[in-house]
Amino acid sequence: MNKDNLEKDPWWTLLCYFNSIRELGSAATLFVSDARDYLRVLIDRHGIPYKNIRKLFNVTELTSRIRGDQVPQELEKLSKSLSDDPANSNVDIVDACLASNIIEVGVDIPRLSLMAIVGQPKTTSQYIQVSSRVGRDNDKPGLVCILYGQSKPRDRSHFERFRSYHQALYAQVEPTSVTPFSAPAVDRALHGIIVAAVRQLGRIDQEGIHPSPFPLEDGSKLKYLIESMIENRVFGVAPEERVHVLEKMRQRLKEWRIWDPAEYGGFGLPPQNAPLMHPAGSVELPEWTSRSWSTLSSLRNVDASCEGVITGFFNEVDNHE
Repeated sequence: MNKDNLEKDPWWTLLCYFNSIRELGSAATLFVSDARDYLRVLIDRHGIPYKNIRKLFNVTELTSRIRGDQVPQELEKLSKSLSDDPANSNVDIVDACLASNIIEVGVDIPRLSLMAIVGQPKTTSQYIQVSSRVGRDNDKPGLVCILYGQSKPRDRSHFERFRSYHQALYAQVEPTSVTPFSAPAVDRALHGIIVAAVRQLGRIDQEGIHPSPFPLEDGSKLKYLIESMIENRVFGVAPEERVHVLEKMRQRLKEWRIWDPAEYGGFGLPPQNAPLMHPAGSVELPEWTSRSWSTLSSLRNVDASCEGVITGFFNEVDNHE
């Protein structure tokens, strides 16, 4: 990388954080239409050659709206730096990435140095996590700009006490409210922990690849190890939930044995035969007959989701009226 590109690369990609998908969608529209129109105005006003300006064509998204298997691909795009080849230096480099709270953890890309936070995050801990996504390289700068909304009381409050708030930032972190081994969390996540433990602790050429034959038969060393691991964890964190968790674990193991699935499952097109697990929110084929576990790819949220269905029921005319 030449010196000119080396200096420009940290500032080339703008990481924009939004508190809601609605605000993010509005910004995506601005990038596609308004920003490009304004660039044309600047070109005409200052007589700048078209080839000398940023086109802002490569705008990506990091939100819950993209599939889990696409997240690594988007992170790989963000990792690309300006090339030494002048002809291709701007082609594949991300101009702006519009992100939601999915970037709070796990996004560790050293080249990112410029961030815009649109609206004050709801909690201080979230604010700290989000703003620390840029400037992670000791040899590169880091700049975070916060865009407050004058119509939002929380934003106005943070603007008015900006200096005092940031001088004691970590003192403002709110205590977390956690319910370990709650019923919804156990129901949605316990089977994922069991499968992960089997594949990690079992034989790589057998349990690590195929869920059949059932690897946790009574008396097996692997079953004893996994049951002991989960039971000890429950006893140390939430002993009052021990009976419920062990009962749910026995239910999951029974389902696994009876279903006798041919594969663990994964992202992508759903297989014809029911896998042991499928991504939560994806389509479950009717021929599976509910013989597959809906599995989360993240344990940060265990709330159930619902889908809206457009119906023509109220458009029907009652002939008796």
